[in-house]
Amino acid sequence: MIRVPPFLVFLLLLPLPFIAQASLHATQEPMDFASQALRLLAAEVPDASGPGIGVLVARGDEVLFRGARGMANVELAVPLRPEHGMRIASLSKQFTAAGLLRLVDEGRVALDDPLSKYLPDYPGAEGITLLQLLNHTSGVRSYTRMPSHMEHALHRPIDTAGLISVFSGEAPDFAPGARYDYNDSGYVLAGAVIEKVTGMAWDAWLDQAFFEPLGLARTRGGDTMTTVPGLANGYRVDADGVVHPAGFLHMSQPHAAGALLSNVDDLLRWNLALHGGKVLSADSYVRMTTPEGPAASAGAPYGLGLEVHGAGRKLRMEHTGGIVGFESVLLYVPADRISVVLVRNATGPGEFRLQALARQLAALARAPDVASPMKPEGSPAEVMAQLDQAFFAAFNACDVVGHMGFLDPALEFYHDKGGRTVGAHRMEVMMRERCGSKETSLRRELVPGSLTVDPVPGYGAIQTGEHRFFLTVGDAPEQWVESARFVHVWREDASGWRVVRALSFDHKAP
Repeated sequence: MIRVPPFLVFLLLLPLPFIAQASLHATQEPMDFASQALRLLAAEVPDASGPGIGVLVARGDEVLFRGARGMANVELAVPLRPEHGMRIASLSKQFTAAGLLRLVDEGRVALDDPLSKYLPDYPGAEGITLLQLLNHTSGVRSYTRMPSHMEHALHRPIDTAGLISVFSGEAPDFAPGARYDYNDSGYVLAGAVIEKVTGMAWDAWLDQAFFEPLGLARTRGGDTMTTVPGLANGYRVDADGVVHPAGFLHMSQPHAAGALLSNVDDLLRWNLALHGGKVLSADSYVRMTTPEGPAASAGAPYGLGLEVHGAGRKLRMEHTGGIVGFESVLLYVPADRISVVLVRNATGPGEFRLQALARQLAALARAPDVASPMKPEGSPAEVMAQLDQAFFAAFNACDVVGHMGFLDPALEFYHDKGGRTVGAHRMEVMMRERCGSKETSLRRELVPGSLTVDPVPGYGAIQTGEHRFFLTVGDAPEQWVESARFVHVWREDASGWRVVRALSFDHKAP
């Protein structure tokens, strides 16, 4: 019998009143959602004979809506289709950040490395870290805020060294790490580090690391002098609504800060891979999606190539992009695995509404709170026994969706190994990473007679127990590798039972 000391019960329950009774809301079925998406799209593109918007909204890998309205080529009246490619501008930053983090995972660079380790001739490089380049806290002057360059040089081809020379002689805006200020030069320097370490062009490295293995066939670096099949034309819409061809931009100018091309289908594949644990290690993914330092207190908290808003069920990760002739938004809601992709082949009126449209579509696509697979009846002990069995049956079967259905989005999980605390989203990432292995499997087993239950009237119950974990590697026999004690705080509401607090401790080898 495992009893939880009164002070531990108090510690576990203390934050709970602040998260009690999650709101329940219904969502539309796919066909209803499609009609609403079409209505919103028509409102954003009232003139279907002008430039348009491509849209893709999905819940996990289930596509709720895929469509487009407007023209890919206004002059020839070629309708825009979802598969058409566009310049995705600053959405490129999350690819560049992931590209550098892949090198971290391979042990070839470290986020705390000084820039001088790779670009020793850059002024002040010894005081700038790679992390500061990726989260906009380096203080380097952004070349896209230099009128002398932006107004006179964007049409010219330029190489990496030449682009760096545009801003390297400028005084820093602030000391490295002192504050946050969105900065395109930092990502040019990040691209230069990738080139230095890999010996490849930054976009060639991304192609080798991500585009090819993930099947992103329509994602590539922009090349002004190459014909790209299926690429939409870009436009500029003035204040009177008159459509003009976009100005000329040589695609060497945006570099790793914004030079990629893609389409809505590839961007969905990228979202699912990135947030599904198929791109980075769990540790690197957490660094990418966790704002820190001055970037955490920015108006739009910034991780590495991603803005990160809210927490728990309201957590949202997104980025926008704007470049000559094109705009884009890529958004992800972890609690419901919602992806929203928007691409527009125009700049001008409506550019600030694209992000609002993405958020509106995400809100419409939200699933209702996922109920447990069961709402058992009986005594508290019988209820907890049934919940424990179903909860870990899903764990053992690698039923990620089923297992996550038992976890509250605001879950706090305390683990005595390394003192780490992770939430529901990272739990999902870790489970998907574990279950993605074909060579190993992990099984949990409750120690008979160890389960005890303390009802919490009007809230739920506290469950304590002991379990063992068994590992199978390849064709070798299953081995008992660890035992641990646990405490689960369960909350019951109209949708079922969920774990809101979990404690795993006293881990022991057999």
